[in-house]
Amino acid sequence: MLKNSEIMNLRDKGFKRWQNGDMDRMYIDYTTVNEWCYQNEDLVDGESLKMYMDKREISSGKMWVNVKTGEIETKGIDCSAEVIEIIKKYIEA
Repeated sequence: MLKNSEIMNLRDKGFKRWQNGDMDRMYIDYTTVNEWCYQNEDLVDGESLKMYMDKREISSGKMWVNVKTGEIETKGIDCSAEVIEIIKKYIEA
């Protein structure tokens, strides 16, 4: 379970909390992370989310941190391992 300070850190980075039934997630949108990638190319070795996501994934794919487990998860994104690594760097920065 994420601590309150970790949840606040994610909120400060643009994540939005969503809770429904037993689900508790902190979602982040594509634009926020992709813009950060362009501004911090040295941290992501010049890679951006756009390298791993097509138009369909950008418009309908989902990226979030599971508040209960602390794991980064995705839905509807084929290169999810690469996207998750970029999101980890974004959170750590």
